[in-house]
Amino acid sequence: MPKTGGTTTDRLFELSGLPLLWRDPQSSPLKHVPPIDHPNLPPLMDRTRVINIRRLPQWLLSNWQHKRGLMGLDLEPQMMCQGFFYRHKDQKWYPADWWLDLLGVNESWVCLRLEYLKGDLLKTFADFEPIGWKEACSIRLARERNRNSYSRTIEKWFSAKDLTRIYEMNPRWTALEVQCYGKTLDL
Repeated sequence: MPKTGGTTTDRLFELSGLPLLWRDPQSSPLKHVPPIDHPNLPPLMDRTRVINIRRLPQWLLSNWQHKRGLMGLDLEPQMMCQGFFYRHKDQKWYPADWWLDLLGVNESWVCLRLEYLKGDLLKTFADFEPIGWKEACSIRLARERNRNSYSRTIEKWFSAKDLTRIYEMNPRWTALEVQCYGKTLDL
């Protein structure tokens, strides 16, 4: 899912030394295509699905900052503060749950929390495909990639009322966030 540490995760997978079934280059638009629509994806059948996730307010803010800063779009923050993200390809605002619907994410998926990415990834490897200690050390020492500069102080961007609204607007993301973090973010 975009804006959840995919570039860093790609690097961590490289450092794991595990063979991959397929890998989309970071420069490819295919990296965000849902598995069901991906032209190069081998059949996944009953395999465990894994997705990166982050808290909803941070995701909305990161997505909005990316569109403004890196894509140069002139977007006001009001729609973001209501729980929507702008999809440039469609020239439309969508609720954040749109991505979860598109990707078919449900409670059976394993979530790698962006804030705990290395630890969550290493735990997932231990549960499904153990790696060696050298590879695990390389992962722990790896630097983040593709991190944009902006104020991440949530109170600067969202009021308590905004947070209530964005979680109400996105019930699937809210449920997933509670599953992954124990509760939603509050001020």
